[in-house]
Amino acid sequence: MPQKEDEVIRTLREFIEWFIGERLKPKLEEIEKQMKKESTPEALQKLEEKAEKLKDEYSREKWLASAAKRASQIKVATHIPKFTHSSAKASPVYYSDKPDTAYIGTHTLRDIQPDVSGNAAALDVFSFLRQEYEGKTILLHMEERTPEIIAALSDNKEEANEWIDGFLTVKEISSPSSHTLMKQVFFPLEDGTYHLLSPVFPSSMFHYVHEQVRTARYSEETKAAKEARKKGLPHESGYAEFPHTSVLAYGGTKPQNVSQLNSVRGGSNVLLPSLPPKWDSKKATPIHNASAFTYQFRQRTYVKESLSQLNRLLWHENNNIDIRLEREELIRNIADELITIFYEMASLFESGWSKDPKCRLNSAEKLWLDPPSEEDTERFQLYKDGYWCREVAKSFAKWLNKEIYKIHKGKKEVGENEFREWKNIAEEVLKELIEEHSYA
Repeated sequence: MPQKEDEVIRTLREFIEWFIGERLKPKLEEIEKQMKKESTPEALQKLEEKAEKLKDEYSREKWLASAAKRASQIKVATHIPKFTHSSAKASPVYYSDKPDTAYIGTHTLRDIQPDVSGNAAALDVFSFLRQEYEGKTILLHMEERTPEIIAALSDNKEEANEWIDGFLTVKEISSPSSHTLMKQVFFPLEDGTYHLLSPVFPSSMFHYVHEQVRTARYSEETKAAKEARKKGLPHESGYAEFPHTSVLAYGGTKPQNVSQLNSVRGGSNVLLPSLPPKWDSKKATPIHNASAFTYQFRQRTYVKESLSQLNRLLWHENNNIDIRLEREELIRNIADELITIFYEMASLFESGWSKDPKCRLNSAEKLWLDPPSEEDTERFQLYKDGYWCREVAKSFAKWLNKEIYKIHKGKKEVGENEFREWKNIAEEVLKELIEEHSYA
């Protein structure tokens, strides 16, 4: 055997013995603690015998022989049934296909980290198999039956292959089956028959999401980026946020009874929000301020987002045609909210709500947000004449200049030219409202 190959085998065997020794160490430490509390020779002797027995059980040959037998008690998988019900006896699933589809699932993960299900007492076997040596897991070495792993396991080649056969049972599922405690879905087919589907929890994908969220929230890089933000300083990478997440716990005080990765996560599984937009009717209540621009308009989500983008463009070092066109588009987007807020009022409140004595809006904004009916001849004519468009557009332009001034804390001057530009855009939008309105 070449010297280099012999060195690799020796190193791999030492690595295996190190792993087994790490499993033994806490057990011996516990016995040592007990020995310090005992004083009688008989008790000490029993503990010494227990320690010697453990050392014998955790010798390389005996531990590997035992682990190879216990491997059949667990199964490597990407989808684990026990998340559905702790007593479900369904088969776990190892999904490794890469279908050509736009849907997101386990198949879209670049590196699938497999989970393991079965007897929690045998999870140490999987911990051994997932150890990496020279860029390969022990399991992969065994699947390929590399000469190095065979020689490192035992001097007896036949014995080593027998152990490998035992270890590889973690990936064997003889007869896939569902169970009465699993969820089942009837999927209809064109010929009138159906498939009976049994969804299985995608543990590997959940673990990937959990790791992404955990890294985004607690990594050193994220901490540095958040600290830079507090100090108002730039950071080369920034950080991501996952708002409105929830956590689903599996396994109670014994998450290892569900699966190995569930144990790694402490039983926690992050849920990302997947909800339709929530309608907030408070934003569309009748306005009792002196102007809609005093509070309600500024608090609209889309307006706030557009103002933030506008802030970036106004500070841009270039002022070329592309920047000016993008700025104009943002102003137009903000002005479009003048129409949106009108339709919100119309959908939630009956015509005439602005006649309430508590309503302090000026006449132009009343015509904008609460157009008169055709029976109200005088106000209806004023609406059609469109004078209110000019007044509301002026209020809009004045409000926007103030917002820009506040955002830049007085450092960015906006004057008469900008005022006219904002007013003209808003007036153009509001005139479209008259044309679209059934009164026009």
